[in-house]
Amino acid sequence: LLLACWGNRLGMVRMLLKANADPNEPCCEGFTAVHMAAVEGHFRMAQMLLEANADADRAANCGDTPLFWACAHDKLQVAKLLLEARADADKATSRGATPTLIASFQGHQDIIRLLLDARADT
Repeated sequence: LLLACWGNRLGMVRMLLKANADPNEPCCEGFTAVHMAAVEGHFRMAQMLLEANADADRAANCGDTPLFWACAHDKLQVAKLLLEARADADKATSRGATPTLIASFQGHQDIIRLLLDARADT
């Protein structure tokens, strides 16, 4: 499921989810399929996973959440989708970085506006 999400293989993901693949099953580093969709900006993929009860706010072993990755890589539509699915806009990584911090550091102004509109701390 992770590789299919990373490669934006919608049909494969749909088939795996219908076969009861767990959308929250992490790799050895704790990343899930939603992380893969977020970092690549695969909106429809992320939407499909969330509809299959994927956890929008699950942190990997390092504390990175799908929202953190979407914000770090300027994936505005996926970030918005994750926030709508109740991802925590203030959840920090194990290094103390928040989605707002990484978006600011990277200069992603639209992401910063989105996070502030979602009442994220600065």
